[in-house]
Amino acid sequence: MSVRFWILVAVLFLLSGCSEKPLPTKSEAAPPIVVKLLHPGGTPRGIKFNEQPNGTSAIAVECENATRDTVILFDNNPLTTVFGNSSLLTAEVPPEYYVQSRVIAVSLKGSTGHSGSLPFVVQ
Repeated sequence: MSVRFWILVAVLFLLSGCSEKPLPTKSEAAPPIVVKLLHPGGTPRGIKFNEQPNGTSAIAVECENATRDTVILFDNNPLTTVFGNSSLLTAEVPPEYYVQSRVIAVSLKGSTGHSGSLPFVVQ
């Protein structure tokens, strides 16, 4: 095979994002998912927050190491989550979560594990 062929193969290989780095082994654990900050951190009872065009409320979660399969949990109940990037997730919050005063544990869960939680306070 010609030198041109091998140069083309090398360029395509580099452009595809491949490298000679070996695949991770089971002993190389993925970094943990960390929940850092909630936007907002709470709401008055019955009051919508971050109101969306469709009238629902939404929460944004600043985090670390989220993946596309990471979901936001409200008291261990998954919300339909939108992946912004590895440090930002959002989700619509159904009204039943903020109709009465309470503290809701907000955490994250994905294929790489489960985070700790932060409180979402409904006053």
